[in-house]
Amino acid sequence: MKDFVVFSDSTCDLPKEIREQYKIEYVAMNYIVDEEEFVASLDWESHSYREFYDMMRAGKRVFTTQVPKNVYEDAFVKELEAGNDVLYISCSSALSASIQTAKLVAKELNSRFENATVYCIDSLISSLGQGYLVMEAANKRKEGLSAEETAKYIEEIRLCVNQCGTVESMEYLRRAGRIKASKAFFGNLFGVKPIIISDIKGQNYAYKKVKGTVNARVAIAEHLVEAA
Repeated sequence: MKDFVVFSDSTCDLPKEIREQYKIEYVAMNYIVDEEEFVASLDWESHSYREFYDMMRAGKRVFTTQVPKNVYEDAFVKELEAGNDVLYISCSSALSASIQTAKLVAKELNSRFENATVYCIDSLISSLGQGYLVMEAANKRKEGLSAEETAKYIEEIRLCVNQCGTVESMEYLRRAGRIKASKAFFGNLFGVKPIIISDIKGQNYAYKKVKGTVNARVAIAEHLVEAA
């Protein structure tokens, strides 16, 4: 069975020890602060996580970018030249256009390399939900499945992954343009917490609202119990 390399991207949130344990690679997105661009490293090489979130708390606007085309090309070509297939599991297409760039690169490379193939999967999720799918792909590789078989398996189970959360403040949803300023103001004033899920279209969706942090935690627990 031909070996293959499992790739993800910066949104999978898998720490270094997990990536090393499961032999997972990733391609990095970038983020921009004050017009300066940094690599969105999963190991927090540009800023520590505390520095990053302190910048946001201080009011700095942080913008993210998709994975650059040349980053895909460099990472994938390296493995294809070694004779390995590539299985890339991306951030949801509803949240990032990276998967479209990856598919374009894959099409170009698959026409160049006859004996190796790039498979691109839209996870329809992000964060640790995406990370879970990446780990499952690595498990299937260990069991002896091919890249093609693993890609089909991930596509079959991706809508079975549930994740749920909330936010401490609606201010960052306002800054991202997801809610109006008035809604953010009154939501923060009255302690309203949106319960956010990753929906079937791969979008982050507030399916209910509760009042207060404690009630939000209860609602999240109840949702996960019901999903399980």
